[in-house]
Amino acid sequence: MSQEINYYFCIVFFKKRIEYILLCILLVDLIEKQNAIVTFLLYIVFTEVINWEDNMHELSIASSIVKTVQLEIEKRNLTSVTKIALHVGALTDIVPDSLSFGFEAITKNTNLENTELQIEIVPVKGVCKKCNHNFEVVEFVFVCPSCSSNDISMSQGNELDIAYIEAED
Repeated sequence: MSQEINYYFCIVFFKKRIEYILLCILLVDLIEKQNAIVTFLLYIVFTEVINWEDNMHELSIASSIVKTVQLEIEKRNLTSVTKIALHVGALTDIVPDSLSFGFEAITKNTNLENTELQIEIVPVKGVCKKCNHNFEVVEFVFVCPSCSSNDISMSQGNELDIAYIEAED
């Protein structure tokens, strides 16, 4: 991945953030005039800023994945990568669609442009320290279904791993 692509994405994202900030300043000025519609618009703008920052989280993860795969390509003298499979824990707060979008944007015009990104969500599992029962955490209720203890340790659900890479030699 070239430095030009990195700089381009940084400029686009920062430019967009500055536009939101300027719009927020304008809206705050209008709110002082007690306009309910403007208050609603401000809410929408702040929601967009939060969503943008969430996408930045996935974009930086996508960038790390690309760097790791590029190192493997060089290390193993691979000609092309056809698939990258990820295991993403349910507790990682990663949005698969945002991660895929970031991956596609970063790999545009690179040797990974046509690479499939497969994302498998790994459910949260725990082990009860009281009765040693292994169980899947349902709806983020961290209580043992056997003995109702909340003294549990997590056995999976926090991971973010490149499970495998499919490549052509």
